[in-house]
Amino acid sequence: MTAVIMVVATAACGGPLEEGSGGAGASQVAGGGTTSSTSSTTSSSTSSTTSSGSGSDLSDEFDGDGVDAAWTVVNGDRFEHMLGGGELHLRPTMNTLWFDAEATGALLYKTVTGNFKLTTAVKARRASDPSQPVGPTDYQFGGIMARAPNAAQENYVFVVVGDRGPTIQTETKSTTNGASSVKGDDWPSGDAQLRLCRVGSMFHMYARPYDGGTWNIAAEWGPPYERADLPETLQVGPIAYAWTNAPDLRASFDYVRFEPAASEADCTTD
Repeated sequence: MTAVIMVVATAACGGPLEEGSGGAGASQVAGGGTTSSTSSTTSSSTSSTTSSGSGSDLSDEFDGDGVDAAWTVVNGDRFEHMLGGGELHLRPTMNTLWFDAEATGALLYKTVTGNFKLTTAVKARRASDPSQPVGPTDYQFGGIMARAPNAAQENYVFVVVGDRGPTIQTETKSTTNGASSVKGDDWPSGDAQLRLCRVGSMFHMYARPYDGGTWNIAAEWGPPYERADLPETLQVGPIAYAWTNAPDLRASFDYVRFEPAASEADCTTD
């Protein structure tokens, strides 16, 4: 599979509401040559000029005053998204969900083609008291997703951390044509570093403590997921959802960092 990461503007095609992205560009991140182009940027620190060939041009440290226009926002009428304190904050304002055919959760994405490694550090905290982990109430999570664009039915994989009923857990999900397979493992807090890594048709997902450590498979008996059905080009980025009529989640992302991945071994290399 050609390993290319690129940002493009994507038009909505039914389903979740998408707000337009800004900028376009393409970069070869493994093998071959490099194609570069420039596009407009806003107040965030990310540049959508792709010339380094490392994928770092798509990364975002969220150090600016506003969300970069290179991100496309899905279901923006159902959640708040803002920058503050060097973090991206996603706060659902109503009952939202990524499960089976329902696709009402928060998503900010950039378009990625080929193999990639995406890492984030996320805190799933109560919106009412960000010093406390989210829950325990229903199902409220923050994490990262890779999703098929413009599909008639929902097709995606993701890894999240948050409130899973009575406990805090990491959760992985693989949804094929609107049918979801879910795995979860207990986690000591609402904070974690999460990683989603694509190598060919395999999607590997990992979690480790927020301050670092050893990468472990995010949910026992869960990933890796083989998804040969997913297209080469995917929507990739941070997500949040709160399956409750009284959402109390603020998912705060310190960064999202894109890197190339040529093999499974690359997935756990810092």
